This record gives sequence, structure tokens and C-alpha cells, in this order.
Amino acid sequence: MSEAQYTTKKEIAKRVKALKQEITFLESIHTGCGSCDAFDGRGCKRAGGVEPPPEVKLSGCPEWKWDEVPF
Repeated sequence: MSEAQYTTKKEIAKRVKALKQEITFLESIHTGCGSCDAFDGRGCKRAGGVEPPPEVKLSGCPEWKWDEVPF
């Protein structure tokens, strides 16, 4: 059996709070083309500069990679 990392109610509550904050942050990341590191404002670098269709721009594609720009 592995050692318990959190042994008190306070430690567990603190960790749960931190995880909830991280989940909230992750859920706030828009995964459409506008936040992808391959999108140049019009076209996709991974698709040879082709402009993605509107539905892909909105939701992103399987190759989406976050550009980490917060706005």
C-alpha cells in the first residue's frame, strides 16, 4: 500500500479547493482556432494556410494546441 499524501481533513479540503480552481481554469480555455498556436488569424499553419470552416474555427480540431495567450 502506498503512503497517504493527504492525512488530515484540512489537507484534503485544501487540495480539493486547488483542484476545483484548476478545473475552472481549464474549462475556461476556449479551444477554437483563435487560441491555437497554428492559427495566424486567417488560416491554419498545420493545414498549409487554409482557412478553417466556421464550425471548426469555433470548436477547434483534433490538432489544436493552446497558444497560452490569455486573451
